[in-house]
Amino acid sequence: FDKVRVVGYPVGGDACSITEGVVSRVEVQEYSHSLRAGLALTVDAAINSGNSGGPLVDAATANIVGVAFQKLVARGVELQGHAVPAPLIQRFLAEVAVLLGEEGVALAEAPPPAAPLCLRLPSLGCDYQSLEPPALRRSLGLGRRSGILISRVHTAGFTEEGEATPEPTMRRGDVLLEFNGFALDELGFCSLFGRRVHFAAARDLCIVGQRVPIKVWRDGQELALEHTLHAGRYLVARGQFDVRPR
Repeated sequence: FDKVRVVGYPVGGDACSITEGVVSRVEVQEYSHSLRAGLALTVDAAINSGNSGGPLVDAATANIVGVAFQKLVARGVELQGHAVPAPLIQRFLAEVAVLLGEEGVALAEAPPPAAPLCLRLPSLGCDYQSLEPPALRRSLGLGRRSGILISRVHTAGFTEEGEATPEPTMRRGDVLLEFNGFALDELGFCSLFGRRVHFAAARDLCIVGQRVPIKVWRDGQELALEHTLHAGRYLVARGQFDVRPR
């Protein structure tokens, strides 16, 4: 695993602090601020209050590979800090540039927006379950194919612009075999960045409104479709960090 350094100003002093460790895990984790799952790096370098927002630097190349943002605190748990990986940061900066309308101008030189920017991650618009039991895969007639079962599709509602949501591409009972060119296994994992991670990591590299190619198994046939990713919406608003409840 890669050796990394966490740079920041945590509690306990005024000078810049540098701690060192390794990236011990790359997987989809729940983000404590948004209560949403996303790709994260797990590091064993010390991350404490005040480190959030500080860079995670590759010890060999000095390249920034992530941004520290949280750590797991529980009995029996030691040195489990999390960082937002560089691909998600690049996606964030690219979307900021588009929203500011200054793609050819450095972000530092762009004028401040008139209103707060609302950056959203896409949702698949459905609930799904793994297909780990062989009997369940046989009942669906998958053969050697693998994927995840769509158990519920979110169809009701309107977009934030007041328009009715279009008829969903996927249906209840479909098996999602591929997402945006990534083949899924029976747990929903795929190969991304040379690692086996949940396909939610590939989904979050897309933007809201993007049409992505998918392959589904439906009624004994393999279909190639295009699916539009919308922003996630919740019947009951979830609590968010630093946001006053409505």
